[in-house]
Amino acid sequence: MYQNHLMLLGAALLVLGSLLGWWQQSYLKKHLGIKSFKDKYFFIDDEREKEIHLRILSKISGSVSLCLYVIVIMTVGLSLMPKMTVKILAIVVLTMVMLTGIYVNYQYYYLWKKYDQG
Repeated sequence: MYQNHLMLLGAALLVLGSLLGWWQQSYLKKHLGIKSFKDKYFFIDDEREKEIHLRILSKISGSVSLCLYVIVIMTVGLSLMPKMTVKILAIVVLTMVMLTGIYVNYQYYYLWKKYDQG
């Protein structure tokens, strides 16, 4: 009985994710005028913005690597604790991954603003 509910929940999340992806692509094409997603720089207008983007990606790659190393080390350290359950460990790891994503987004916008001015 419990497995049936998990299968239904997984199928519902898959359908919801597919619909959200389709909606996002149609919104970007209609409202922002993006014709093709095949070019990885579809959001960049000129060479100056492309240079800024590449500088930012080189800075962010180091931050992401450091965050992932910290997550792995903390996961191993927490898993060795005697009263750590899998549920709590999963919640902690997912929270750290989510915070890493938020940090990287803020760092991207901060660096874009910094490099765009100078």
